Amino acid sequence: MDAHLTLTPDILAKLKQQLERERGRLEIEIASRRDAQGADDTPEQNRNRDLTGDAGDQSIDLEAWDTSHQELLDLEGDRAEVRHALTKFDNGTYGRCEVCGRPIPLGRLQVLPEARYDMEHQVILAASWDGGARDTEMDTRDWVLEASLESFPASDAPAWGRYHL
Repeated sequence: MDAHLTLTPDILAKLKQQLERERGRLEIEIASRRDAQGADDTPEQNRNRDLTGDAGDQSIDLEAWDTSHQELLDLEGDRAEVRHALTKFDNGTYGRCEVCGRPIPLGRLQVLPEARYDMEHQVILAASWDGGARDTEMDTRDWVLEASLESFPASDAPAWGRYHL
């Protein structure tokens, strides 16, 4: 059965409701985290943090601040995807792959209602985001580590004992 034919008005309404609920949940979560963690402040501005301790204390505080900001960025990214999916309802393009225009299977939309792509194009895009599909057995080098080591003179290489190139 054609996946697009299964997207009845009733099913579309349920998927839209699911997206609207998720958008509301994300907005509440983002607002709550921003308020509770002082995410809009720098660590120095946030009076709830004790930055008068030693450098170790400051390092831990800065790491926690950085982690909370990354979590907020992730939540905001999720919210942007949900908003995008909701605009596709208004445009009449919901449920269609953004690359080829073919219908996205109903099962995929039920699991991931904000899906932009059918599985064929999702796999292609994911491989391109990862720098292309690589055979992990053939290519075991750590490219980030290798690039960072190139920035150090040989005598100043970091002491990361378990990494060998």
